[in-house]
Amino acid sequence: EHLPVGQHILIDIKNVDGEFLNSDARLAKAMIELIVDSKLTLLSYHCHGLTPYGVSCAGVLLESHISFHTWPESGVITLDLFTCGPGKLVPLIPLIKKLFAIPQIGASTEPLVRWIHKVRGFASYDDDSDDENIDFEGLDLFRDIADACVSKELVASVQTDFQTIDIYDFWDDEDINPSIVEDGASYLAKYKKERVVFLDGTTQSTRNHLEAYHEALVHAPMLTHANPKKVSIIGGGEGATLREVLKYRNLEKVDMIEIDEKMVYASKKYLPEWSDCSDIVGSTKWCGDDPRAHLYFEDGLAWFIDRYSESGRLSKDLGDDKYDVIIMDALDPQDEIPFAEKLYTDPTFISSLYNALSEDGIIAFQLGYTAFGSGAPDIFGPSRRRAILMDMLQLNGFETFHIYEDGHCGFLDPWSFLVVSKTYEEHNLQWFMNPAEMQIQIHDRILETNSGKPNLKYFDGATMKGYQIPHKAFEVTFCRKIPVPHWCTLEHKQIENVPKSDLEVKFSTVGDVSGRGVFTKVDIKKSMKIAGEVESQPVIFPPSATSMIVDFEDEDIEEMEKVYNYMDGYGWQVDTWGDDSYYVDAGYLTFTNHGCNGTYNVAAVEKNKAITEQNAKESDRGNLHSDPSFQESNWLTYNPARDRQLHRINAKIETALVDIKAGDELLTDYLDFSEWDSWFPDVQDLKRICDGKDVGFITEKERKDIIE
Repeated sequence: EHLPVGQHILIDIKNVDGEFLNSDARLAKAMIELIVDSKLTLLSYHCHGLTPYGVSCAGVLLESHISFHTWPESGVITLDLFTCGPGKLVPLIPLIKKLFAIPQIGASTEPLVRWIHKVRGFASYDDDSDDENIDFEGLDLFRDIADACVSKELVASVQTDFQTIDIYDFWDDEDINPSIVEDGASYLAKYKKERVVFLDGTTQSTRNHLEAYHEALVHAPMLTHANPKKVSIIGGGEGATLREVLKYRNLEKVDMIEIDEKMVYASKKYLPEWSDCSDIVGSTKWCGDDPRAHLYFEDGLAWFIDRYSESGRLSKDLGDDKYDVIIMDALDPQDEIPFAEKLYTDPTFISSLYNALSEDGIIAFQLGYTAFGSGAPDIFGPSRRRAILMDMLQLNGFETFHIYEDGHCGFLDPWSFLVVSKTYEEHNLQWFMNPAEMQIQIHDRILETNSGKPNLKYFDGATMKGYQIPHKAFEVTFCRKIPVPHWCTLEHKQIENVPKSDLEVKFSTVGDVSGRGVFTKVDIKKSMKIAGEVESQPVIFPPSATSMIVDFEDEDIEEMEKVYNYMDGYGWQVDTWGDDSYYVDAGYLTFTNHGCNGTYNVAAVEKNKAITEQNAKESDRGNLHSDPSFQESNWLTYNPARDRQLHRINAKIETALVDIKAGDELLTDYLDFSEWDSWFPDVQDLKRICDGKDVGFITEKERKDIIE
């Protein structure tokens, strides 16, 4: 059957014998032999010799056409072959080389062959058509290779029960030309061609980007967990994900569940670098032989459902056999095959993953290409499954969502990854480490190598820093949801600012024990921003610094006590980064006093004025804001718009809640400056201060200093 879809091979050959290229008879003979051996049908052809040199030939095929043109003086021929239907053309490349790549007599240089293969046309999928039985996309091997016209050769093609595995080597002949170096043979021996793995025509991984992809997938979640001992991999047939997991010193076991056993052993044979653990101290040459590794050649979806779903047939026998980290390195959510649909949208499977995790467990997903800034929300496009997955993960109770991308994974587009966790504090504390802290973690937790070389080739503390905040494209597509999430509107409002120069610090009018206060020298209209140019640059004490300062303060070290007094007295606690950290206003607003009994006139967000220090109950912490976006439950969601604004949110840049006249004191609501665990005790202290029964921390310290 001849369909409106077909394959097109374009071939360029140089360093070809000039006499052959100038002979229309020899060329016609080669063309006919190619057509006959290819089992194609030649209807007619014509070859025309040109003056002074060259030949052009065109052949009409029942299946379509073949044509070529030669430049004998340059030793070059260009050829194209197009056929309709599903018959594979790539296997013809060796025959084309044999017939047309005739070496130049007496030359030391072999003919150079470059070719590219494309699927063209339109496949119909009507009920009465057989087109759906033909894997046209699988035939288009090089559709996602940026420079597919470089030289290439087939390493292996393996048909398994589940997929077709094609492995090719790519290279640029100029890169490996032995004439450009003194010891050409040695150079050629060391040069590693780019090896690319295709699964049903889709690029799976590449040699030159092997570390970038697999280290991005594995080490972000593994280092985010404080001490992962039991790990599971879903998929990962090439073995590289397993290799990265086995680099951890405290790892006790890793279960790899891969449905395609032939894929694993084909990779072992043709992709030895992917699963080579010989340089990891204490491991084995093939990662699959490491005693910590357990390989199960089963359907990963069924494997988890059987063991960890509520109705799973094996679930009662597992007890507390849970994983600290699960890594899903399987199909892309954009793959249009039924199993991909189940892998990312089956609610029983997703809940089984949640059940399979320990109390502080983490899951990592590779989520295909990164969203485009010009694209629609994921739910309306090819990444629909990615959006469904996010919703199901939230429904199952995961508390943290960190989506990140890496542009060095060897694909045409940057690749996206997701790390989710069952806990908020512990996960964020590890995730938001600074580069130096992360580098120490890598040093302490990753095994040494036998060669003495670094065990990680790509991932380090600086790389992790780039993963911590979602890319802008994730925010843009998220904010195209209908209705538009509230967080997406915060930064787009043009708010007039009251500059620092229009404020002054004087003794407060709140009371004799209130110390200094902040006053405005100009009229301020409702909703105007207060000194935003300096309040957006607070002094930040991250969790590690906060912990150190508290420890030194407990040891009565005088200098550190002063630092602690400044941090705790003028700043406020946040737990966004996983543990207590402090922000302190860098400008005048650090002296802003509390407005007792709801008399405050500035705040960072709209407030529920019905709740004051006089009547607050312990359960009111989540009801302080009139905007529900700021309630605790709405922090445990996938929200890249919010996550890109964390520093701004924590800085609590304040706006006027009412019109404020020149000379008035600015008052804020201290109820908004305590974290969940300490909030109600702080409210009770504040009530005693407002009732005149106590004084604030800073006033108490200043009085003590005066007495001393």
